[in-house]
Amino acid sequence: MILNVLDENGNYVPIPAIVGPQGPQGPQGIQGPQGPKGEQGNGLTVLGYYSSVSALTAAVPSPNVGDTYGIGYAPPYNLYMWDGSLWIDNGQLQGAKGDKGDKGDPFTYADFTAEQLAGLKGPKGDTGLQGLQGEQGIQGIPGEKGEKGDTGPEGPQGPQGIQGIQGPKGDTGETGPQGPEGPKGDTGETGAQGPKGDKGDKGDTGATGATCPEGPQGPKGDTGDTGPQGPEGPQGIQGIQGIQGEKGEKGDKGDKGDTGATGPEGPQGPKGDKGDTGATGATGPAYTLTSADKTAIANEVLAALPYGDEVSY
Repeated sequence: MILNVLDENGNYVPIPAIVGPQGPQGPQGIQGPQGPKGEQGNGLTVLGYYSSVSALTAAVPSPNVGDTYGIGYAPPYNLYMWDGSLWIDNGQLQGAKGDKGDKGDPFTYADFTAEQLAGLKGPKGDTGLQGLQGEQGIQGIPGEKGEKGDTGPEGPQGPQGIQGIQGPKGDTGETGPQGPEGPKGDTGETGAQGPKGDKGDKGDTGATGATCPEGPQGPKGDTGDTGPQGPEGPQGIQGIQGIQGEKGEKGDKGDKGDTGATGPEGPQGPKGDKGDTGATGATGPAYTLTSADKTAIANEVLAALPYGDEVSY
């Protein structure tokens, strides 16, 4: 057993202890008076951590008495204190295991400083071998239907197709209503007088009046008034048709009459033959997806899933 004794210079000096036989226990002494309150100590301050005592000795060649360092690769560290000549192992400074604390909030990037984030990022490794293609993922939830886009500009008019076969003629429309009666025409010229009719039969002799004595002849009386016209005699036999007159000149063309009502639409004719295929348009420019495009597409798919996360390529 070695005792570390403090000398007059404040240094600990190891002295081998001479151990004799244990004597009998002496009587308990009288309790002495309480000493004065001591000055406040400096406390224990761990100045640094090293993996081994040799690393500590090389790094701190001139320690002060009481300097304390942690030795080890991970906590809890062994605390070594300089006694003036040696580094003394004071064991692990660790209390009893405490109760399990509440679950803390997860770390976010905001909890780290820029220097800490830079320290977390390691050097870029070599590109690994391409992995096997994974199974196709579950189809994402369809997104909501977007609003109707604006109508695009009208495209150029295509070539006229071949005319289809003419359909059958529709039924004749109903006759329109009769137009209003036209004005009365001018009276025609008087025709030529027909031939004189045959003389009628002699009428019956009237009854003879009573005979009177003949008186002297009186003066000639005035001509009497014309008697009323007798009733029209029966129509005579139709005479022989006269010779046909010469053909008259052609009359002027009359005004065009109003258009009659449109008849019902006839049935649709059969569909015409398909027109020839137009010439193939010029090939558009090729487009290659960049890494940014792939990342944006992948993030859109992940955002539609119940738990999304960011990815990059």
